[in-house]
Amino acid sequence: FWSEDGKTIYFQSTREGGVQLWALPAEGGEPRKISAYEPGLGQVLAHGSRVLFTSSLYPDVPFDSAKQTEAARQHAEGPIKAIMADHLLYRHWNAYREDRYQHLLWLDLKTGKVTPLTQGQQDYPSTNLGGGAGFDINPKTGDVCVVSHADPNDANATNSDLFLFDAKTGQSRNITESQKAYDGQPLFSPDGRLLAYGRQTVPGYESDRKKLVI
Repeated sequence: FWSEDGKTIYFQSTREGGVQLWALPAEGGEPRKISAYEPGLGQVLAHGSRVLFTSSLYPDVPFDSAKQTEAARQHAEGPIKAIMADHLLYRHWNAYREDRYQHLLWLDLKTGKVTPLTQGQQDYPSTNLGGGAGFDINPKTGDVCVVSHADPNDANATNSDLFLFDAKTGQSRNITESQKAYDGQPLFSPDGRLLAYGRQTVPGYESDRKKLVI
């Protein structure tokens, strides 16, 4: 993506330290490494001088880069090689959870500092089967809308909801709680006044027709 002033191109690369964010002058030159978050950057979305990104993390370990890396090392080198699961959903299609959850974090483009937005044993955004990033940023207020599966019966339910995080307080609220089927793929209008998203109305029915809601 481009910087706000059009002078820099930001891109993701695995050239050093896993998937990190790099900056390249539009007029040419050598790229410069922006992030050094060892768990790596997944999907990214720019907002001013910051970038919101996803990363797969251990929820019971501080989201500090070094501590997450140490937790991954202990899991890889520990004596237990089997996958232990005491609840569903421990596997989706061909991928095991392996005690990690997807979370959203802010990256400051000037300092490289990383600050978590979401935490806990819940995916933000949840597994996305319908395309799109699963989260968006209000271009005017900086509020973040992300889809997450808060239903305790997540192995059988399709009840994903939209959570709105306040840019000033960091507090969140479920804005689709009364709707017990799928809500997802949020996208703010350019002026930040409206939010569009996909919705299904039949709980538990994955093939239900999706409708556009504004």
